[in-house]
Amino acid sequence: MKNLFALYQRLQHLLLALLCVFLLAGSGQLAMLRAIPEHGGFWNLSHVWLGLVCSFVAITFFINNMLGGSWRQYFGVFAGNWQPLWRDISGLGHGRLPAAGGVGLLV
Repeated sequence: MKNLFALYQRLQHLLLALLCVFLLAGSGQLAMLRAIPEHGGFWNLSHVWLGLVCSFVAITFFINNMLGGSWRQYFGVFAGNWQPLWRDISGLGHGRLPAAGGVGLLV
């Protein structure tokens, strides 16, 4: 069980990204206005259930980052590290893509 939990902690970010991609890709297929249709199809039901799973993974990812001290990497502006963010924003104005990884627009 301990190994399974360690594997989940290592793969949280990837799992969260994959769930978000599926939810965004499938959002155009939805036919929900204010409620789930009585006979909801695959897209409607999978969107609801995977959205709940995604919420759980996002909350545990947030808690894991807060307890592990890696919040500075993802939320560097809260630690007062504004320079990488401003550098990425000004680079967009000059036609440059933001740097991937580290603190900035593309964490």
